[in-house]
Amino acid sequence: MNAKIGDFMKFYAESQCDRALHYFANREGEQAVKQLQRMARQASRMSHVTSVIGTGQGVDPDTNERIRIPEPFFPIETWDDRLNNALEQANSKGWALDVIDNCLFLGVYASDHMRVGGHVAFNTWFDKMGGTPECPRSRLIDCMRNPLALPIFSRNISDEDKFDVLFGRKQVCMGICIESLLSECEKAGFSVRFASNKERGRLDQTGNRPYKHKGNAIFIGKGSHEVVLMDGVFLRAMFHGQSPISVIKTILEDVEINT
Repeated sequence: MNAKIGDFMKFYAESQCDRALHYFANREGEQAVKQLQRMARQASRMSHVTSVIGTGQGVDPDTNERIRIPEPFFPIETWDDRLNNALEQANSKGWALDVIDNCLFLGVYASDHMRVGGHVAFNTWFDKMGGTPECPRSRLIDCMRNPLALPIFSRNISDEDKFDVLFGRKQVCMGICIESLLSECEKAGFSVRFASNKERGRLDQTGNRPYKHKGNAIFIGKGSHEVVLMDGVFLRAMFHGQSPISVIKTILEDVEINT
């Protein structure tokens, strides 16, 4: 039936003959018409996607937000190799710690006694290193509950480690110390400032709420271009395995090129 509907849809797209559509509906019935409508919507969506890919810009039909695909390729540093090293260390001594970009804290716990209380041990260490209740914290397994995160199977770690994390045989804790992140941004040559009262009011009126540190939004800039710090930076750093400073650098370079 799908092949027959597909043939008719192709004919109708070329002929735009409403009489033929009427005959098709009478002959094939209501279910065939519904399937034709579904296939037409799918074809329209694919045509739209093809147009966006071809032109690099368009409008999301679901949200009405503008879509733009930047032409330049921005290489982003990753830390999956550091994660692999930590997982390997945990195999031998039951736990491992690491810090990426001096701001993304990583704890891996594998032995029975460390795995059960690993998150407590991690939070204690993270707090001593400057973490606050406002700082983003997650476990790697949380990626399976976040629709925007890469699933554990997409991370560049061994299959054995993937299943160890998935079934709780290893616990991987992560936290981003905001003060350390902002300090590293300044070391990288970026400007860092809190939003003004006027900017804060304008941001609060938008649907895209910024991350707030000490109750205020933060702008990070390069030259005359600035971006407000959003939760997406933390998601990409923790669940996509991308270096926090590299993510911010890439966003600023994209803004600089396209404005």
